Amino acid sequence: MVLDDDPVWEQHSGGSGHSGTEWGAGDALLAEAFYAALPDSAQFVFDLMMDRPGEQVSSDWIAAQLSRQFGDAAGTRSRRSVSAVLSSVSQPHRRSGRRLPFYWWRQSAGATLYGMKPGVAQLFRQSRQPAAGDGADPDGGDWSAAEVTAVVGDYLEMLQAEITGQRYVKAHHRRALLTRLDPVRTGGAVEYKHQNISAAMLDLGLPWIRGYTSP
Repeated sequence: MVLDDDPVWEQHSGGSGHSGTEWGAGDALLAEAFYAALPDSAQFVFDLMMDRPGEQVSSDWIAAQLSRQFGDAAGTRSRRSVSAVLSSVSQPHRRSGRRLPFYWWRQSAGATLYGMKPGVAQLFRQSRQPAAGDGADPDGGDWSAAEVTAVVGDYLEMLQAEITGQRYVKAHHRRALLTRLDPVRTGGAVEYKHQNISAAMLDLGLPWIRGYTSP
């Protein structure tokens, strides 16, 4: 893992996009708004970087994951498609008043590398669900047995799709699931429940959805 203070972050190819104020612990609401403004494909690429904090991942690998996730009939996307997907961050970036939350390094030969500082990755992982202290439910109150069954079933459906290489989009699942739950539930609460399921799967030594890191 490349730590936040490693010189490699200043060797990026992002130009002025990385000038100005860095993301910090007090930017949780900004990060939540930034992430929510992204289209599904850009959220997916952010998830890949957020769940690999401090790693430099190649555009070829990201393109392959995009093709797998979004079911491209023409086959694997080119490495150039990654920069096209991430171009959608321009407006959220301007509104945030912060640096771009991810970095990239163009190579003289080969695929561009992408990465996110560990501290920024942690902040954005938290943006996928509102903070909830001491494991408390973000919405408060007990969930009914029917709600828990629906959330678990949805998680297992996505996990099965991931294991078998089928296309699925987490945001689509989340929106559909919310229509089956108590109206008080939020997207953040669903994310939190899915993270709890990931934690349980990890404890049991079972496969889990990496995009839902345990809280």
